[in-house]
This record gives sequence, C-alpha cells and structure tokens, in this order.
Amino acid sequence: MKKDLTYICDYMKKLVIPSTPGNFIVSEPFRYGLTNEEHKKGIEAFREFLYDLYDYLAANKDKIDVKTGSRYDINGTWNGCGNINTAYPVFCDLSHILVNLGFNGGLEAGGKNLTVHCNDLQKVICAKSHKYIALENKSNERKSELFCLLSDLGLHFDGLDISENIDLSKNKKIRITSKKNEFFALGLKLISEAAVNIKYNYYLVNSLQGAFLRCDFYPLASAKPKKQIVNIREFINPQSSEIQKWIMEIDSFLVKNGCSISNNIAGYDCEFTYTKRGKKNNKGMVCRFFISIKGVYIMPGINHPEYQDIIPLDNPDNRKRLKNWIESEFIIKAYSTS
Repeated sequence: MKKDLTYICDYMKKLVIPSTPGNFIVSEPFRYGLTNEEHKKGIEAFREFLYDLYDYLAANKDKIDVKTGSRYDINGTWNGCGNINTAYPVFCDLSHILVNLGFNGGLEAGGKNLTVHCNDLQKVICAKSHKYIALENKSNERKSELFCLLSDLGLHFDGLDISENIDLSKNKKIRITSKKNEFFALGLKLISEAAVNIKYNYYLVNSLQGAFLRCDFYPLASAKPKKQIVNIREFINPQSSEIQKWIMEIDSFLVKNGCSISNNIAGYDCEFTYTKRGKKNNKGMVCRFFISIKGVYIMPGINHPEYQDIIPLDNPDNRKRLKNWIESEFIIKAYSTS
C-alpha cells in the first residue's frame, strides 16, 4: 500500500511527545546555568520546530526525495521499499545535521544563541555511528539543500552562506538562531544532548528517530545514560481513538493486576511487553504490543496455544475477543495476584 510523505509526516507529528511535565527537572550536566522555566521553554521551542518541520515536509512532498519516495510501500520489507529512511532520507539527513550542531555547539546569550566551530563538527560523537551521521559523508549539494530547508523554517546560520554549496571543512564559526523562537537554540542543545544520553543503543543513529525526532527530553533527567523508556500513552497517539481507548484500558488493567512493562524501541516502531512481576522468562509474558506506522498488533503469552498468532487490532471483533480473554482467562486463572 503506497503512502506519500504527507501520510508519514502526519504519523511522525503525532509521535512527538506533546508536553513536558511541570515537575520535570533537567540533570546538572545539562543545565548550563539556566532555570527550570528556561529549560521548559527550550524544550517547547524544539517541539514547535518539529511540528513546523513535519508540516513543511508534507506541504512540499512533491519536491523532497521524490524519486526514492515514489517506491515507499507501508507494507514493504524493512530493507526495501518499506523502510522510511531509505524512501525518505530527509529525516535521517536533517537529524544528523541538527544533532551535530546541537551536541557540538556552545550556548551563548543565556541560551538564545548556539555557536559551533566547523572543526568541532568533525568530532566523533559515537564511533560505531560515525560513518552514518558524519556530515563530511554527505555531499555539499545535499547539505546546501537541507540548510536551505532549515532556513525556510526560520533558522539563521550567521557565518554560513547557504546560497552556495556548503563546505563545513573550512575553519569558521557558525552562530545558530531562530527567527521564530528565541529559545530554539537552547532546545536544540538539550534534545541533542538527550539523544546522545541513551544507554544500550549500539548505534547512536538508531536513537535519532525514536528520540531526537520525537523531542524525547526524558534522558535529560539522568546525569548518566540509561535505557530509553517510552510511554505507551504517548506512542499510541497516531492510532484511532477506538484503538487508543482499548489499549489504555488493557494497560490499566494489566498494571493494576501486577504486571511490569518493558519496551524495545527501534525508530518509530516500538514493542511493549507486559510481564507478571517476578517472572523473568517467556512464561511470565502476558502479552506484547507491536506498534508502528503499519498499525497495532498484539501477541498473547505463549501459555495460551489458542492465541499463537500476532493479531491486528484494527478489527473490533478481535479487540472484544482479546479483552475478554485477557480479563477472564489470562489474569484470573493463570496469573491471579491473590
């Protein structure tokens, strides 16, 4: 089933974490002498930038990655026409540029400006990911195209002439500001730091979609990298209201009955596994949700042979049948907490 850039951007936009809890505190290494309110404004500014970015890409779908995008099939294989990154490399390329600028840049003027030396852009952020995210591996023409796109979104790069092919190997300094929001530079710095401050990502490049392009600020709460935790309430936002309601009812029921939750995120796909507390093997698995742009599927625990398949939730009969099964058979008989 062919899907265009507008469809993908709408999905990605709904995956952006919509708000920052009032009690969220940025850990000391990422505070930069600024207040909690300033941190919150920076995160909000980056979130609004992502919304603008997805709207811009959708509106300009006939100009961006047209040749590769024409082959995108939502049900295609991961390493073929079903790979969003392969069909629309604009997402990867933009995140690589922004993370390099944000992570290597230094805040000035109370977080209103972000200044980076081009020499610093050659630094290795993640050795295993370097060949994928290094800016020197992108053509000057591609960099010029993307910097012009960012300029259209209100970003200004003082010290960089984006009207010509961009060569970032020269020794010069770039100051980054936003014409739309003075806190954008701070937000870019914070979310770039957050994307890098995630443990267990073998490749940094793997976290840029599921963290950076979702405005995942949660890693900033820890001074040391920790495994990325994804909130299922935020991850199901692109799904229909009926499916959202059903999942949240099941989530509430399972948690209330003593289940723990683990997640495994890969880009814009995520698995949520519910396990009976104290059980560390598959025998303790209650069910697993698979959530992606293709839809939502559930795999029941292996102790119940009548449900061995991965079942789509777009069918209301499936949802009704599975809800009854989880409530009456799975929890009460097999995993009662009493």
